[in-house]
Amino acid sequence: MSKGEITTMKKLSLITVGFMLILFVTGAHAAYLVDTGDDPSNVSQTLSFFSDSSGQWLAGEFVLDSSSTITDIEGFMQGRAGTVTIAIYNDGGEFPGSNQMFSQSFEPGGGSIFHDKRWLGISSLSWDLGPGTYWVSFEVRDGSSYAGSMGKATENPLLHNAYKNPDGWVPYDLTNTPVKIQGDVSSVPIPGAIWLLGSGLIGLVGLKKKFKK
Repeated sequence: MSKGEITTMKKLSLITVGFMLILFVTGAHAAYLVDTGDDPSNVSQTLSFFSDSSGQWLAGEFVLDSSSTITDIEGFMQGRAGTVTIAIYNDGGEFPGSNQMFSQSFEPGGGSIFHDKRWLGISSLSWDLGPGTYWVSFEVRDGSSYAGSMGKATENPLLHNAYKNPDGWVPYDLTNTPVKIQGDVSSVPIPGAIWLLGSGLIGLVGLKKKFKK
């Protein structure tokens, strides 16, 4: 085999190995992990959501098929100024479990009168979750006050919903909590990519030996 042929084969092997590396290296891509549908403002009925000082909480169940990093969570709500906490819990069956995994508070705004219904929430998060079932909850905690309501998801309702009153969590699927959750989904190496990568590296070693001869 001539020197030119060996050089050409070496370049092709490098290209192949490079392509295999792209497939093999675990990466992530942004996606909607949960999306209950478009703006539900056309729904005239809204659920009584928050009352001043630790009122009703709303939660919905969602499932992740692969490891993900949550970056944004929004709920479709209307209300006055105050503080709302969004939290992620483990699965407790028909309602959130006792293990709070993440939480963060935000101020929806609105002043003394109710603001228009819109998607409101938190962003720039870095909440890592593995595959499994979880609950997202919208809460007014002790020491906080907020009064408002949430629409009802109509297009893609969550599997299960619940609300919490002073007596505890109550399963109630009719709440249909409207929520959008965005995040980065871990990509899985394509089966066979590891074998091809190894083959390419072995080929490069063989070409290098021939070239030295």
